Amino acid sequence: MKDGAFKILHFITKKDLMHTTVTPKQEEMINMIMTGKSITEIAHNLEVSRPTIYEWKELETVQARYNLLLKHVKEEVENGIAALYRKAVKAIEECLESENVHIKFKAAVHLLDNLKKKNIGETDPVEIVRSNALVPMDFSAAMGNFDRSYFEKRIEDLGLIEEKI
Repeated sequence: MKDGAFKILHFITKKDLMHTTVTPKQEEMINMIMTGKSITEIAHNLEVSRPTIYEWKELETVQARYNLLLKHVKEEVENGIAALYRKAVKAIEECLESENVHIKFKAAVHLLDNLKKKNIGETDPVEIVRSNALVPMDFSAAMGNFDRSYFEKRIEDLGLIEEKI
């Protein structure tokens, strides 16, 4: 596992991991997606086909795991920004005086701005399956019908356990 992924995993609780089980290759795929690798690069590195990567991306467990990791990365960045405010101001001042550093600064700002704009979805695959099991009655209806058989089959297929309330 890469160092960056280890740092992220360090902040994830056992409860978080309970419903976000993915295969080692899917975990690698998620980490590569988060580092900006293309689908082609990911498929090549994992020695699987591009369609397999697209299929994995549709799995609720993979979506939940990606969302969970993204949530923790975003929290780390937000906490780090607050802690590094003074250094950031100094870096900005230095960047304004140097063309090369300015380019690096613009790239960093671009990445941080993009991270701020990321919407973090559901991190519990059971909830993603539950949401996918809602079938609209018609296009104008605000609420849909809940497809219990789809929900139960997907939960079983993914090896998940629905927590009863």
